[in-house]
Amino acid sequence: MMREQSAETGPFMHPARLAPDHPLVTSFSTVIQRVIQEQPAIVYSSATADADLLNHAGIPVSAMGPARSGWHTPTTSPCGRSPRP
Repeated sequence: MMREQSAETGPFMHPARLAPDHPLVTSFSTVIQRVIQEQPAIVYSSATADADLLNHAGIPVSAMGPARSGWHTPTTSPCGRSPRP
């Protein structure tokens, strides 16, 4: 049995990407390296955040976090539960 499905377009989000050699990225990476005692991976995430709007407005923003899916916990997820079991 097929159920009827519907979808709505969400808000447009600008991409947020800084070059790996941007001063904010290199400074942030240097500080993280001092703390974790190894070179952090610099990766692009397709997640959306306020950083998208700030970068689009010309304000450089960088973020740091675990490089894996399911970053949210039940207490940080906007829907009150982790997106993955």
